[in-house]
Amino acid sequence: MARAARGRKPDEGVKALGTFEQEILSIYHRAIERYGEQGRLDMLQQTGLACGSKMCVYFVRMGSTPAHKIGLAYHADSRVKSIQTGSPLPVRLVAWINAPTRKALHNIEREAHAQASRYGIRARGEWFNLGDGAVRKVIDGVVATTPGDVLGVNYDL
Repeated sequence: MARAARGRKPDEGVKALGTFEQEILSIYHRAIERYGEQGRLDMLQQTGLACGSKMCVYFVRMGSTPAHKIGLAYHADSRVKSIQTGSPLPVRLVAWINAPTRKALHNIEREAHAQASRYGIRARGEWFNLGDGAVRKVIDGVVATTPGDVLGVNYDL
């Protein structure tokens, strides 16, 4: 199930938006809370909104294996599709950490790789063998060590 980072509710900070935008964001966040990643993807397909995946470090899992790719993307949905093209197994976006700037994005990715090496085995490049429990530990470690860089955290493990 998706969650907001650092105890913030998903709708905090949208009061400056107009009523229509507030309503769209509220629907979007309810879809994520209720349906997780599938709700976000459905919302993307229906509205073109991809609020949850812009400028993020993503965690993609290959099939039911422990293989996870940790990388950065400016739009995770397109990146997942390109990873799927070269993968013999289905891939699924299991988590992402949003960042406000490119510098923060690179800091988060670097720390995610360091944390993943601590909790799993680096297979090759940006691929790590991690269990679901290890993915959560990696994300918690990243949030703890780079709190100023993290804009939001979402996962559907």
